[in-house]
Amino acid sequence: MYSCDKERSQNYQQLFSLEQGDENTDIFVARARALLVKLPLGAITEKVEIDIVYGLLHKRIRKRLPRDAVISFDDLVRCARDVEDSIE
Repeated sequence: MYSCDKERSQNYQQLFSLEQGDENTDIFVARARALLVKLPLGAITEKVEIDIVYGLLHKRIRKRLPRDAVISFDDLVRCARDVEDSIE
């Protein structure tokens, strides 16, 4: 009876406990999107999903990549790669 809500809350908990460490943004975004897929269909919009993943990115990336510059997950990954390359 309560398993669905419990699973949903665990998925949110896993998602928000993620933080990007030293891993590449490609891998981090893929992991975060894998958790987002487990949420109920239509629970949140793609824009909100991008907001969530953007907020979990490493601070050095968020500092150089304004959220307004990102429209889709492809943009997020592409722009974050550029930032990572410029940092290195």
